[in-house]
Parts: sequence; C-alpha cells; structure tokens
Amino acid sequence: MSETNIQKLMSMIPDGHTCAMITDPVNRRYFTGFRTSAGTVLCFRDKAYFIVDFRYYEKAAETVKGMDVILQDNADEQIAEILCRHAAETLMIEADTMTVSTLREVSETFGDDVYIDSSPELSEMIRDLRVIKDDDALSKITRAQRIAEKGFEYVLENIKRGMTEKEVALMLDNRMKLLGAEDISFDTIVLFDRNASLPHGVPGNDRLEKGFVLMDFGAVVDGYHSDMTRTFYAGTPSEREKK
Repeated sequence: MSETNIQKLMSMIPDGHTCAMITDPVNRRYFTGFRTSAGTVLCFRDKAYFIVDFRYYEKAAETVKGMDVILQDNADEQIAEILCRHAAETLMIEADTMTVSTLREVSETFGDDVYIDSSPELSEMIRDLRVIKDDDALSKITRAQRIAEKGFEYVLENIKRGMTEKEVALMLDNRMKLLGAEDISFDTIVLFDRNASLPHGVPGNDRLEKGFVLMDFGAVVDGYHSDMTRTFYAGTPSEREKK
C-alpha cells in the first residue's frame, strides 16, 4: 500500500528538479504507512526519503517501503543536502496544512537555494490521490466499521441501569480497542434522556434510568476511521416517544 502511494506521488512530480516536502501527520502516514508524531518526507520523480528521529528510526527502517529512511540529526542540513544532491530548483509544500510560521521558517532556511512553491498544487495532488481508495484502504475502512459495530453490540449486551454516560463511553472505547482498533475516531459521545437532544454533547455523570440513549463513535484501523451514530430507548417508550 505505502509503496504504491509514494510511487503514485512520484509520478505526479512535475520534473526532475522539483521536490515535494510532506510534513502533515496524516499525509506523512499515508505515504509511509508509519504512524509518527514527527518526520519529513521528501519526494522527487526518481527517489523518496523519510527523515525521522531516533524514537522511530529503528522501526521505520524495518517497515517503511519505497523510500530511503534517514536517521534525523540536523533536519535542516539533511534536507538541504538532499535538495543539493538532486539539484532541486523548486520545493513544493502542503499549502493547506502548513502554518504561516512554518512556511516562514522553510522560506528562511531554504529560500536562497530553491523556489518555495506555496501554491495549492501539492495539496491538490495529494487530495486527488487520497480520494481514490484502493482495495487495501477499503478493507481497513471496512474493518474499522466492523469493530465499531461489534463494540456497539457489546454495549447493548452489557449496559445496565445506573451506569453513567462516562462509564458507557469508556466501556465502548475499551471494547473497540480490545477488538483491534488502534484508537477511537474522536471523543465518543454517549448521552442519556434529555441530553440525547444534544448532537455533540459531552458525556457526564448522568445515570441511565429510562429514556433515549444517543451514541456517536468510531474506530481507527491503520489510520482509517469509521463513524457511526445510533439512538435507542432504555426501557419501554410511551406512544409519544415511539413517534
């Protein structure tokens, strides 16, 4: 999966003297297949690099395919050396995710040697790639959804009167992780009775007695998220509540 993604991006680079720099965590994971809080991907038409610090280097060197994994020492110097090696003239950046302060730093560090392309072109290229899901991506999305569904089924079987919204949310989160989720898609929402009218309320200490239960939740598998919302009634609803 990851090798195919980076190869597709390499084929979209305008020419041999252009480099795409990827620092956004989500995009970085999409191209490396590796989850990390830091790191830089440099992509040319004929070569790709992943610069990562000591915390991740050993594992990244074992698992990342399709690019050279480099142990970060002085990132700016290492990036400059790679740009020089490839005689790069243009450095494309992710205009829709890079902050103004980071862009300023990049321009001050590399702007004398290469043209900093802050147009939306790279972001649009990445968006065009990511919007098309291959079989591998679809299987991960499907697995994330199945985990969420199984987690919900577990809650239905184990929820009890007197439990708080927080307790039910924690039960669901733990169950999804035990089922194989690497994380939850977002803060799980569990709301009882009158709170269930709040689409994005925060679970509190209200206890389950009788009434509507709103749940909004999802699971993450290899960076792909599921998202589902379910509403059910605890106890026997009145005729008005059935409507």
